[in-house]
Amino acid sequence: MKIVYFNYLYDLYEGAIGSTIKAVELLNALEKQGYEIKQYWLNAKPDVGQLESQLPSKAKNNLKRLFDRYLHEPNQIAKNLKYIVKEMAIVRKEKPDLVISRLDVYLFSTWFVTRFYRIPWIIEADSAEVYEYRKFYTHYKKLPMVDSLIERFNIRATEEVFVVSNLVKKYYVDQGGDPRKIHVIPNGADEEKITPFHKNEDLLEQYRLSGEIVIGFIGSFHYWHGIDNLMQIMKAILQTENSVKFLLVGSGGVREKDLHEFVSKNGFQNSVIFAGLVPHEEMGKYVSIMDIVLAPYPYLDFFYFSPMKLYEYMAAGKAVVASNIGQIAEVIQNRVNGLLYDPDRVDEMVSGIKELVENEEFRLKLGQNARRDIETKHSWTMRGKELSKLCEKVVRD
Repeated sequence: MKIVYFNYLYDLYEGAIGSTIKAVELLNALEKQGYEIKQYWLNAKPDVGQLESQLPSKAKNNLKRLFDRYLHEPNQIAKNLKYIVKEMAIVRKEKPDLVISRLDVYLFSTWFVTRFYRIPWIIEADSAEVYEYRKFYTHYKKLPMVDSLIERFNIRATEEVFVVSNLVKKYYVDQGGDPRKIHVIPNGADEEKITPFHKNEDLLEQYRLSGEIVIGFIGSFHYWHGIDNLMQIMKAILQTENSVKFLLVGSGGVREKDLHEFVSKNGFQNSVIFAGLVPHEEMGKYVSIMDIVLAPYPYLDFFYFSPMKLYEYMAAGKAVVASNIGQIAEVIQNRVNGLLYDPDRVDEMVSGIKELVENEEFRLKLGQNARRDIETKHSWTMRGKELSKLCEKVVRD
């Protein structure tokens, strides 16, 4: 079977890195099932050289800022014409048996193209798209319900939909989607790329961590990643534990400056290491030198995410300390393959972390159980098989 995949993300390895990696890993897993996959990232940000050559004039920038608030929505809708032309050319060239496209606000181009060529169509709904758009892009003027109506139209028009969590499925069912054709395929981890191997000696030497207990955090420094909880944890642990260091891997986010200031103000510069942004293919090396790993998400009314770092922590065989929220609570069994805590009870998280610091045997047990769960329940290989069944069903029917 030949499959064409359309994706419209822009900043693939910056703000959208999690969604990008998820799509690449899942499609690679599907390809290993014997499918021919053609990936088309139709809106990817150009490289630096291209970007500089395309920079608009100052006058054009000023004009854009003046009108963008009002013209954003009609411009996004008009982009469908551009994508229809692109996608029709791709479909004519590739002649796929199936098209998979990522759901994006205002876009319905793939509906037109697949109906025109009578090709089965599956939607990847990686998040609650319109909910996110309305929550984080409040400065744009919008007509009532236009974004929501297009989203509902897509969900109803496609043959099948796959989403990352049960809460995302509920969101689309509440939008009028048929629960029978909305399937949950969560994120996962590559059990071959990330393995419980010996600690990377080069990184241990680089960061002077030999003989230390390392508590790790991976992710950008946005408030929804639990940065307030992280700062409270660091303060409580570093005031009482002398043999502990924190390794923070990632960058960006509105709380990054606050986090650096917090470390400096409390004199934690020798105990907190900022590794910065690390290529995903190098992530296994960094997780290898961690002993305890954190996912201290705050309480959110609608925590519909499927945290990729959770699965990668588990694949590396590490002791996870996480918030008891959303999909995390479906994956982690408290005191079996990790520790779960109320996100508002940071004091309990701290107690759990101290227990792990003092009890190496317990740390290793949790990590071993977590790794086993990745191999038996949450690998990308298994996710690829789940998507394979969905593809076969759509083409067969």
